Amino acid sequence: MTKPGSSSSVVGVLLLLSSLLIEFHLCASEEQACKTAPDFSPCRALDKDTEYYCPTTRYCEWSELGFRQRLYLMQNLAYTGFSWNYMVVAPWEYTWFGGLPLTMQCTLEELGYDEDKHDCCNGHYEDYDWSDFSEEGYEDVLWAYKVIGYTQELWESGNKTAIEEETWEDYWWYELPEEVQMANKYYLCTNREIWDGVFLTSWEKDVELPGSYHVNTTVITVTPSASPIMYQSMVPAEDEEEMLKAP
Repeated sequence: MTKPGSSSSVVGVLLLLSSLLIEFHLCASEEQACKTAPDFSPCRALDKDTEYYCPTTRYCEWSELGFRQRLYLMQNLAYTGFSWNYMVVAPWEYTWFGGLPLTMQCTLEELGYDEDKHDCCNGHYEDYDWSDFSEEGYEDVLWAYKVIGYTQELWESGNKTAIEEETWEDYWWYELPEEVQMANKYYLCTNREIWDGVFLTSWEKDVELPGSYHVNTTVITVTPSASPIMYQSMVPAEDEEEMLKAP
């Protein structure tokens, strides 16, 4: 005769074993993903006097990757030729590293990323809360977004219309003041091509890659302009001189 409650005990044990098997499978999959990453060789000539913070193989065209590389990216990061070549957005790229599944984190590490590199090179810190920028180590990121025109209220609002009107986000790279370009290049891992939405298939071979900088580069932070509106309302220096000469 079966004792009362013994059936539920057996079910509980089976559920526990099942969960352990699933966990083991996930861990095994993660371990396998880490160990089976194919070699990703650089596809561009790299300058010996330039530091490359972001993994450079990310900026090889999809067609330049071998079959094993493409298969690895498809299986482990859900990339397609379109998302890899920046023709469509891969949403997970803009998710902060800690918010990604462990298997994705592992795969990114195999490709040369860590938390900071993923959040800067792929996501440009867009998934962060404004309060995160107040933490130690993010002072330059906060400065960069202030230079672009953001305030805490604007960042947290997510109001696309207001953002386009009050920041530099809706401008082409060539229209940006030097300080805004500098903020993007050195602190947000962005280059002209990323900012302007240029497909990877159209990047020049000698393009200045995101997160790259010359070894002798010195970056000086300046007080951010309040917004494009204020910037454009300022009188150019040469016009100001003429005004001062006027009677």
